[in-house]
Amino acid sequence: MSSKIGELLLKKGLITAEQKANAEKTKVQYNNQMSTALVKLEYISESDLADVIANRFKLKKVDVTDIEIEPEVLKYIPVHFATTKNVLPLELVGEKSLVVAMSDPSRIDVINDLKFSTGKTIAVVVAEDTKLTKAINSVFQENVSYDDIIGGY
Repeated sequence: MSSKIGELLLKKGLITAEQKANAEKTKVQYNNQMSTALVKLEYISESDLADVIANRFKLKKVDVTDIEIEPEVLKYIPVHFATTKNVLPLELVGEKSLVVAMSDPSRIDVINDLKFSTGKTIAVVVAEDTKLTKAINSVFQENVSYDDIIGGY
C-alpha cells in the first residue's frame, strides 16, 4: 500500500506533490511506510489517513478508544501476534467470523495468518494506527494472563 497511498492522497488533494516527494525520501526512517512518514511529517492526520484507507478498501472505520472487548475474543489472537502485526480482535460474529481492527488492511499476510490460526473468516475494519496500538496494549494488559502471553512461544 505504501506507494499507492501517496498517489491516492495526491489525487484526492490531501497532500501536495512536494509533500509526497519529501515523504518518499524520509520513509526509510519509518520502516519504508509512506503512510507513517506522511503522518510523522504532519502532512496528513491519522484520522484523515484512516478515512482514505477505509474508503479505498470499502471498509468501515472504527474508533478503538475505550473499546470493550470480551476476554473470550482476545484468546483468538496471541498477544505477540497482536502487538507485532498491530491487529486487534474486536468481536465474534456467529461461530464463523472474527472481526479485527487493522490500520493497514492491505496486509493480506496478516489476514491469511489469522484465517489459518483461528479457523474463522476474518472481517477487517480500519482504525487509526496510534489509537490501535494503544488499544492493543491496554486491552491485552488488562485481560491476558502470563500463561496467555507465553503461550504464543
